[in-house]
Formats: sequence, C-alpha cells, structure tokens
Amino acid sequence: MGFKFPAEIAAFAVDSGVTKAKLPLDKMQVLGFLAGAFIALGFLLDIRSLPKFLPNGPALPPFWGQLSSR
Repeated sequence: MGFKFPAEIAAFAVDSGVTKAKLPLDKMQVLGFLAGAFIALGFLLDIRSLPKFLPNGPALPPFWGQLSSR
C-alpha cells in the first residue's frame, strides 16, 4: 500500500515545493493561468448546476452566472 509516515509526507511536501520553486518563469505563468481557469470553471459549474439539484430551490439569485437572460 501507499502508506507513509508523517515525517515522510513532510519531506515529500518540502521536496515538491523546492521543485516548483525552481520552475522557469514561463512555465509558472502557464500553470498559474490554468489554475485560475480551473477555479473559475468550478465556480461556474457550482452556481449554474448546483441550484437545480437542491431540494429547497436555488441558493443564489438566478441572475448570477448568466450572460444574458433575454
């Protein structure tokens, strides 16, 4: 199994951070842009699809997330 002790997890986290800190600037910018795009996509999915599945109706106003309702 993939069990690791807390000290091993901490060492892996530090190694991952060092690796990410050494990335070239252009790669960091692309990864940062993609991270923001995925966060925005998740938010749009949340506000457009989740209210349809809630039993008590929409949690947010219906005009949130719409480009045009006319």
